[in-house]
Amino acid sequence: MDGRRGVRARHRLAAGAPGIHQRVRGGGSSAGAAAAGDGRLRRVAARGQSPASHRAPRAAGVHRLAVRADLDGLAGFRCAGGRADRRGYRAEHRLHPGDGGRAHRVRAPERPTRPRAAAGAGRPGVLRRPHPTSARDALNRVRSLLLAASFPPALGGIETLLYQTSRRLAEPPLVIAPHPACTPDMRVTAVRTNLSARLSYRPLWAAHPSLYFLHAFLQPAFHAARQHKPRVIQAGHVYLAPLAWLIARRLKLPFVAYAYGQEVWRGGHPMGMRALDAQLRGSALRAADRVLVPGQFTAGLLAEWHVLEERTVSVPYGAEPRPRAEPPSGSGLLSVARLVPRKGIDTVIRAMRTLPASLEYRVVGSGPDEYRLRQLATVEGVADRVHFLGRLDDRALEDEYRRCAIFVLPARRTSLGDLEGYGLVYFEAAAWGRPVIAGRSGGEVDAVVDGQTGVLVDGESVDQVARAVTSLLTDPRRLELLGEQGRQRVEASHNWARAARVVDATLAQLA
Repeated sequence: MDGRRGVRARHRLAAGAPGIHQRVRGGGSSAGAAAAGDGRLRRVAARGQSPASHRAPRAAGVHRLAVRADLDGLAGFRCAGGRADRRGYRAEHRLHPGDGGRAHRVRAPERPTRPRAAAGAGRPGVLRRPHPTSARDALNRVRSLLLAASFPPALGGIETLLYQTSRRLAEPPLVIAPHPACTPDMRVTAVRTNLSARLSYRPLWAAHPSLYFLHAFLQPAFHAARQHKPRVIQAGHVYLAPLAWLIARRLKLPFVAYAYGQEVWRGGHPMGMRALDAQLRGSALRAADRVLVPGQFTAGLLAEWHVLEERTVSVPYGAEPRPRAEPPSGSGLLSVARLVPRKGIDTVIRAMRTLPASLEYRVVGSGPDEYRLRQLATVEGVADRVHFLGRLDDRALEDEYRRCAIFVLPARRTSLGDLEGYGLVYFEAAAWGRPVIAGRSGGEVDAVVDGQTGVLVDGESVDQVARAVTSLLTDPRRLELLGEQGRQRVEASHNWARAARVVDATLAQLA
């Protein structure tokens, strides 16, 4: 066989035997002997028989014929066919008369060597394998680390805001949140509270909520920061601002705090002990490199904590834009909220007595105030027109938005110090082209433009709510105009893509 697979020796011999040469041991050679040997092999190859069956007995000084492979592609050397063994030898297949075609080993020619660095120097396209530790660190690094007090699949305005904004960033953060936080398109580390954290929950939370998160999140947050080497720390809630401040100071990094209204209202219900609250919440907010707020109302509350105005960034949170909505399939009212006293749903139930008997009020959501609201509907005699639907999935909720004519949620401030910090649900209703009736308790003034995208009322006044509903239902043209202007506002300015761009620019500036 030739050194190249699939090419038999007889084929090369019949073609002129370019690989045959004479080899003489102990004596000279003659042209006649070479010609005789050449002719014998030609005849054998022509008949398709093995050369071994026609060879003469081996004798000293007789010419030997060898077939060698021309391996021209290997660095220009002509070396014997076969594979090299561990000692650097190659098997050379020879045809010797009388030796049965045994393979002899000859020393393979050595290739010229040169240093590895010199071999790759000045050669374009030469790739060097990166150090494994450096490559692993590059993959693990993130631009920012987000500490969240709650995260999807948990439901709520803050959870939705953090998720919808963070997932659209150019470099989504690594999220540290309580179990069972998880999302299919982001890196989330769910922190399971250990026995010590569970036992200390009540006393620490009573002293200050930030103390509990310092105790439960300190170790996993520091571990994630050292492993992933973020360039910015984000506190997704004011509760976590002291922890973010501590990590940022230890690692010499900037940090960003999110504020929503209710959590920074100094005149509201204090967080734990007042003196401790001023030290933890106030100091962390003032130390933040940037504080992200949803609007002017929250920015004004931060001024009471002496947060510098140049460190405040207004982010236009909103909803996902939707195509122009069809006219409502019904003429009812809709509220979507967690059922707590500050939402003002009881005010709407009382107003139902003075509204047309054909008008229905549908309430989506659940909460601790549900039983009281059901009892109130019965007492007011409108239980058959007020429907509590509980929590709905996305498809069913979309059907409710299409069905309603007006979205109403007259939030208010309560005696316990609760208020509406912003109100993403107002933008969700506006995205469907529905006019909004909202209160004036807090952040609704940033979410609803009075007279353009909806109507602002006093959440405590039953009469104002009833008049606002009646004025819109009796003027279909104004009803449609307010809904369309609200939809255009969501499409133009207050949507998740625009909010993500503002947050992205802020993080890029600090990183």
